[in-house]
Amino acid sequence: MEATLRVANLYARLWPGWARFIIGVAAAFHAVLACVLALFPYEQLLTEGTAPQFDLASRFVWAGGFAVVAVGIAVSLRVHKPWLHALAWVAATFLFGAWLTPLVLAVISGGGSPVAVVVLLFLYGLMFAGAISNALRQR
Repeated sequence: MEATLRVANLYARLWPGWARFIIGVAAAFHAVLACVLALFPYEQLLTEGTAPQFDLASRFVWAGGFAVVAVGIAVSLRVHKPWLHALAWVAATFLFGAWLTPLVLAVISGGGSPVAVVVLLFLYGLMFAGAISNALRQR
């Protein structure tokens, strides 16, 4: 966590608008993922790493969750209420954990894609650093 704060502060000094840009990308990422989950054929979405998620809820429920998070993140760029920011990022953290855990377990058991795990870790790491930097700037 301390390393994330240091990276966020460093980038805030080098590029003051980066946090809002990254947060916008986070909203777009969640919106696009919601569309992918809702529109692509189920057979393409179902892998060893995603099967546990679809056992918990249908792809349309997950798509709705990603859409809600996308809207929450986008709204948090315009509305400066700490509770709204916290709610949006807690929901994003839930989605991150819910998708990362089965992907990691699939890789450990010899299946799944290690590339998906690395991509998810880097994407959410950047997103959380942007959110923390934005929150620190608004204090």
